[in-house]
Amino acid sequence: MRKFIIYACFLSFSPFLVLSQESGEIEEIIVSGLKIQQSLEDSVLSISVVDAQDISSGRQNLGIDESLARVPGLFMQNRYNFAQDLRVSIRGFGARSSFGIRGVKIYVDGIPETLPDGQGQVDNIDINAISSIEVIRGPSSALYGNASGGVINIFTAEPEANSFSVDVGQGDFGYRSINFEQNYIQNNHSLALNLTSKELDGYRDNNEHQNQQVSLRLHSDFNSSTSLISSFNYTRQPVSQDPGGINFNQLSTNRSSAYQNNILYDAGESLSQARMGVSLIHNLQNSNQINIRGYTVKRAFVSNLPLNNSGQIDLSRDFYGIAGFIQSEHEIRSMPMTLQLGFDSDFQRDHRKRWDNDFGHRGIVRLDQSENVDNIGIYAQTIFSPSDNLILNIGLRSDRLKYDVIDSYFDNGDDSGQLEFSDTSPMLGLNYGINEKIRLFANFSSSFEAPTTTELAGPYIGGFNTDLKSQSAQSKEIGVRYGTSGSDLYMDMAIFDISVKGELVPYELEAFPGRDFYENAGSSTRKGFELGIYYHLNEELSLNFAHTKADYVFDEFEDYSGNRIPGLPDALSFLELIHTNLFGFHTTLNVLSVSDQFTNNANSTVNPNYQTANLIIAKNIIHSRWNLKPYFGIYNLTNEQYNQNVRINAFGGRFFEPAPPKNYYLGFQLTQIEN
Repeated sequence: MRKFIIYACFLSFSPFLVLSQESGEIEEIIVSGLKIQQSLEDSVLSISVVDAQDISSGRQNLGIDESLARVPGLFMQNRYNFAQDLRVSIRGFGARSSFGIRGVKIYVDGIPETLPDGQGQVDNIDINAISSIEVIRGPSSALYGNASGGVINIFTAEPEANSFSVDVGQGDFGYRSINFEQNYIQNNHSLALNLTSKELDGYRDNNEHQNQQVSLRLHSDFNSSTSLISSFNYTRQPVSQDPGGINFNQLSTNRSSAYQNNILYDAGESLSQARMGVSLIHNLQNSNQINIRGYTVKRAFVSNLPLNNSGQIDLSRDFYGIAGFIQSEHEIRSMPMTLQLGFDSDFQRDHRKRWDNDFGHRGIVRLDQSENVDNIGIYAQTIFSPSDNLILNIGLRSDRLKYDVIDSYFDNGDDSGQLEFSDTSPMLGLNYGINEKIRLFANFSSSFEAPTTTELAGPYIGGFNTDLKSQSAQSKEIGVRYGTSGSDLYMDMAIFDISVKGELVPYELEAFPGRDFYENAGSSTRKGFELGIYYHLNEELSLNFAHTKADYVFDEFEDYSGNRIPGLPDALSFLELIHTNLFGFHTTLNVLSVSDQFTNNANSTVNPNYQTANLIIAKNIIHSRWNLKPYFGIYNLTNEQYNQNVRINAFGGRFFEPAPPKNYYLGFQLTQIEN
């Protein structure tokens, strides 16, 4: 009955999806995901944009998945296991990851949150400081290099006025949050400071989480031509327990329980990270531009795995880099052309040690090695318009990655060594305007993914697994956009066909439960359809709709040829209704529907489909210079029993990580704005 009600909600609003009305000139959306700024509808790739209103609006903001569920082609899991971090996949890229993010590049204000080897994480991103997010849905290595099956560009807020705000929240399962924000503007300089603390006892056993963050952003316009943006972030995560995956019998008996070994071995992690970045933008004559950025990150990480042998990890990490581009505007025979030449140089320095995990205590040392990764890439792209209604985009990039491991533990021999990966990635796209409202786009693009240092680890050796190769992909896509990015009705539809060679696939061994190793599959294909709709029905009611239908299949892979790639649903739908009235009430109701997912390569076990709904109610109360916004939310409104994460190919059938039942939270935000 519950599923029928949810589907009825989708069908009841289907007539609105074919209605049209005159465009309301709200504000044109300019995107920078392709590194050359242009309007959203002129892009040759599929790009989705989420703004500040969609990110805040009274959400818990435990993870960016709460805001990005409206993006077609994007699938996210693992919101409630912070020891494993959020899992993100775009058109199947990133699905292999058991923890953290693989195959999808993450940037914050142009500074990479993805390591040179392709590992990424979002645990140190302060969601309260975000103003907008751009998502490139598909292979983008021609611009972004290694591990660019998709790109998530996050932009932090630029202060609009001198203001101070405090946001306090509390809810079920020990949820507690507090955020302080100070914005300051003087002349051509602005400062934004955010202090955030979040805690969660968790629905499951062994599921506690604590996170504290400090974020600072400085923007200085020295003159009309030169700007400097500086950012700093410090994250402290003293506790993130891991309840682990459980099998079907344990799931049926006690959904909130943890896997027994995760408790015995005190599974979880703690970390601290400091990130500093600087971006310099200098505008030359005739709309030409030079852009240079640099950054440095230091991360300390300690983790307990639910096993004895090599089950305790201590990782010290430094990564840093410098990048830039020069952009010039030309006109050739009355044809406007933008040319951009750029480079990225990123460096990763890890010192990794492993000990036996003696039931949460440090045992004997098993591994001691330094792992270095250098990634150098150069690229060129041009955007030009042979006619008023035709835009062409051509890009080419060359990358070289060098891995170097220095073994300092010699009881099992010297496993020092080197690996190199290189690739050249092309992109060709076009955008054609049929009329003022309808634009067609098509592209051919590619991506490659070198294995990360974690994925290169073998079960019985130090050093690197030299048998593991990089993964490559070629993508073809066609699509259509209706409306303009600032109009009342905007639709984005795309069909994609992606061929992947050397797919990186995780597996577990009985001797190392809870630890993933990797191998290359022969080849796979991803074919799908995506639809995204934004419809501003009237002054009070808006609608967001996203639907993805796709096949993710192993073409050639041992005995699994023809099977579906595990961990990916073949159908994904999202519907959100937003109601705002003149009395200051803001109500959001959204529904997410996810189809079955296979849990292993053999396709012998299924994670059942599920449908969840969330309700958020907020009210703005404005008095003079003060704005009070109390808010209230119900997550999993229909009390659906579902699994919020699938552990792919987990040994012993421990595939499932259950999600919380219906839960409540409330809070308030108080803002003071200076005159």
